[in-house]
Formats: sequence, C-alpha cells, structure tokens
Amino acid sequence: MAPISQSTPMRFLITGFESFYKVPVNPTQKLMEEVSSWIPREFDKENIQIQTHVLPVSFEKSIHKLDHLIRIYQPDIIIETGAHGGNNEILLERRAQNLNHSKIADNDGDIRTNHTILAEKTFYLYGNLCWKEIRSRLDSVDVRHADSYDAGSFVCNHLYYWTLATHPDKCVGFLHFPVDLYSSEGTEELHQMACICMQNLLQVLLDWQVKKHLKP
Repeated sequence: MAPISQSTPMRFLITGFESFYKVPVNPTQKLMEEVSSWIPREFDKENIQIQTHVLPVSFEKSIHKLDHLIRIYQPDIIIETGAHGGNNEILLERRAQNLNHSKIADNDGDIRTNHTILAEKTFYLYGNLCWKEIRSRLDSVDVRHADSYDAGSFVCNHLYYWTLATHPDKCVGFLHFPVDLYSSEGTEELHQMACICMQNLLQVLLDWQVKKHLKP
C-alpha cells in the first residue's frame, strides 16, 4: 500500500482472544498471527507501527493485560476483535453496554449475571472509529459486514466497554468475526474476506488519522 507522509508513525494495537468454552480454535487468535505476518509487506513502518496480541478470555485478566499493553505501546488506535456464531458477516460493533450477563464461565471459571462493569457510568458507550469510511471501504472490496449495536454481555463486551470508559482519549473499535473462520466449517472465501477486511480497515484508519493530524 502506498506510503503516506507524516511526521511520526501512527501506533495501532490490535487484539484477539484465546480459545474458550466450545470454541477450540478462536478465529481471532489465528487472525492476529496472520496480520503479524503480512504487516511488514503491506505497510511502511515509517508511517505505521502495529502491535498484535492475544488476550485471555477472562473478565479480569483481559482488562489488566490490555491496560499493560496500552501503557507500553501508547497506541493512537485500538482495534479489538472477537468471535461470533451468528452468520458469516463481520460485525462492526458500534457500542458496548455496561453489563456482564452470561450463563457460561470465562476461562477462570467466573460467571457473571446482571453485573455492572463500572459503577456510576452510562449504560452505553460508543466506539469512536470512522465507521462511515470503514463501511464504504468494505463495500468497495465486497467484504460482507453489518453494523451491530449489541456486542453481547460476555468478555468481548466487557473489554470493549472498559476500554472506552477508561481510555476516552483513544480511538477504539470492536469487530466480531465469524467463529468458523478457521474451522473445518469455514471456507477459503471466508478466510480471505477476513484478511481483506483487516488490510483495508488499517488503511482507512491510517488515512483518517493522517488527515486529522494534517488539518490546520
């Protein structure tokens, strides 16, 4: 992709999750490995620095690890990813809710029902990426996607809400990828769609941030 002139590299932190419950292969863990492999040839390191990490499926450990990564890397943009089992669309999660409510345990055995994530905080918080530009780019490259206003009430939503609430100075968004992305039920088309999505997502966000910094 074409380099863009800017004074300092734009810093991205992208996270996925490990396996959990009935998901022996979390697609976002594999996706982080793939993203790491093609970053050097797709992006000019003088323009962009991208860190990918896999987080534990744990209400407590996920936020502690992410907070540690944010302190180390000081990212401009945080992209969080998780798995969903609804269909083969990539879901652009527009908001997170101040609620943990699940019948299944996280990988630490923690089950949370009707649990407020952060007391005295608003119920909904909204991701602040350039969603309109992202949708337009994904449409142009035929990536199946949809807006979602329900990120669930398990660890994905927990992490998303916590990040938005505790790091309001960061640009933050969450994407849910089909759970069958790398399973025997998945297809090469689905796999390629995820990679194309991430490549174009990063380029859109890089262009967006550069334009913001170049404004007088």
